[in-house]
Amino acid sequence: MKQYLLTMAVAFSISWNVQAQDSIFSRLENQTWFDDNSFAGSSMVFYETENGNLKLIYQRHGSGVPVIASSIYDVVIRDYTVHLINGLDLKTSEQRDGFELVYDQNNHFLMGEGKPIKALLSIAVLNTWRKHAPLWNQIDLEQLANVSIGKNEIYAEDVLLKVEIEPQELKDEDLRPLYPK
Repeated sequence: MKQYLLTMAVAFSISWNVQAQDSIFSRLENQTWFDDNSFAGSSMVFYETENGNLKLIYQRHGSGVPVIASSIYDVVIRDYTVHLINGLDLKTSEQRDGFELVYDQNNHFLMGEGKPIKALLSIAVLNTWRKHAPLWNQIDLEQLANVSIGKNEIYAEDVLLKVEIEPQELKDEDLRPLYPK
């Protein structure tokens, strides 16, 4: 009987954690998160691939250019901590250090390096990282998410050609106040 109760408690705990992870990810995905790092900033977009892998694309912005670097990470959520692992530069495939963010469910923001990272746009905006692409072109996240990609992998250039779009104009309803009162 004790063995049965222990097994049930472990199964309930695992089930509860999986549901919490799904709930947190659903609050993070398909929007643009902005990290104001006192330069041009960086943005992050969480999404789920067709084959169920949770991903994040991190883009560092430049002065006068939309993006100077793009990386992709595998996402693992434990409790309220978002672990970003298996980082790869999307142009060179070089490894990038992983990092962690903590989700604040009461205020709907992430904490990274002691400062808040807030949802800036209610839509996902990704600029292309493809070599020799027009500078301001973007990536259609819905199409990108429909591409199967494994853990610790980057997208092939022919895939980028298929999902690249011209810059999209933002609507007022897409914008969110960066630091609401």
